[in-house]
Amino acid sequence: MMTRYDELEAKIEYYRTTCDEPQLDIDEALNSKEYFKNRVAELKEERKDLRERIEELEIENNKLRDEIASIVTNEDLLADLNGANTALEMLEEENKQISAERDKWVGYAEEGFERIKELEARLHSNGECALEETDSYDVAYETVHVLECSACGRTCEYINGAYNYCPNCGAKGWQKGE
Repeated sequence: MMTRYDELEAKIEYYRTTCDEPQLDIDEALNSKEYFKNRVAELKEERKDLRERIEELEIENNKLRDEIASIVTNEDLLADLNGANTALEMLEEENKQISAERDKWVGYAEEGFERIKELEARLHSNGECALEETDSYDVAYETVHVLECSACGRTCEYINGAYNYCPNCGAKGWQKGE
């Protein structure tokens, strides 16, 4: 079996015999075992340097992957933050609507309180009123009595019984003819 060195020597011999001009420098270098040993050592050193460079590049590549992962993570966080801002804006809008609705109902309550105060004031200021029957009519075997308040002038209706106070102004009522 021929070694690589033997193959090269055979090729060199072939080229030496077939070429017109001998190349002395190259022939001497190629024939020298020392040249091949040195060249192999140089190639081994180059391979060692290349392996070190590959390791350095792998380390750098891993660092870049980590940076990319952190960028992706930052983009995810930014997207989450934008989503949270949108949700917050929606909640603020809903809060405004709820506040407007609450203010509307507070207004109704305040109007109701004012009406109650007004009725109390009338009750205390009017004292008494005459609830005079102005009309009556029958509904389902019952007689409905229509009364008019002498204090506020409004009418009210009742079936069986009587009002102690005017349901409109709150004045103490008494029916004429009692």
